Amino acid sequence: MESLSSLFSLRIGLTMSCKALREQMQSFAWAVAKLCVGGCKALRERWAKLEDSLAIITAGDVWFGNQKR
Repeated sequence: MESLSSLFSLRIGLTMSCKALREQMQSFAWAVAKLCVGGCKALRERWAKLEDSLAIITAGDVWFGNQKR
């Protein structure tokens, strides 16, 4: 049981770290978008794709092999 508890604690820690990273990336992305409102559509789209990728990681499925085999 102790290893299950440790695994759960690790998952919570990783999830919190991913959420913190995601929030920092969102903040930076918005700052960049505000600096170049008219001419940086491609940059904003790339940041949006990165944000989507981080959202998938934050969900936890990638970290713990919850994929169906």
